Amino acid sequence: MGKILEARYLNVDFIVEADFDLSSLIETLRDKVTVLWSEAGEQSSTFGIESNLTGTVTPEEDIIELLRILENLPCKLNKLFEKSSKKIFDIGFECGVLDSPVDAYLSVETVQRIAQLGCSINVKLYPWVEHPHEE
Repeated sequence: MGKILEARYLNVDFIVEADFDLSSLIETLRDKVTVLWSEAGEQSSTFGIESNLTGTVTPEEDIIELLRILENLPCKLNKLFEKSSKKIFDIGFECGVLDSPVDAYLSVETVQRIAQLGCSINVKLYPWVEHPHEE
């Protein structure tokens, strides 16, 4: 049997969808974040990004970094961002097999900043999978 894992925080993906071209927004963000995927066209666009922070242990750390970047978009790009139909902070956790819980505290200030930008929060729980090469 592989290593028995405790549940743990993985990361925050920030997902944006729109029914118009977001390629200029994606290009501006590319130097400040990790772009996970992007599909941009005249009729619709979607992309997913993560912060470039390393070693974060809570979702709030990554969310605050992404908020800092999003709140400082140039005016023209901010208008595109505001018009986007979906803006989701997708918080990922890997479930463990031990019964120790994982907290995902978000401060009032952070939740208010998320709401100010018209964004939603999703929590995604990935099932624990045994990896045969782990000890």
